Amino acid sequence: MVFNLFAIEGYGHKEIGELMGISEGTSKSQYARARAILKTKLERLDAHRSNGTYRK
Repeated sequence: MVFNLFAIEGYGHKEIGELMGISEGTSKSQYARARAILKTKLERLDAHRSNGTYRK
């Protein structure tokens, strides 16, 4: 949810914290974690596409 609010909806971490009842630091941490997960998934997808093992 933090990822969507920050990256897509344009909320700041302070606003997200207030909306979700978490600290600004927790919002930043969750956003960083979500970005890392997304990056890993995209890298795996790219690797599968590169070697022909990608399935729809």
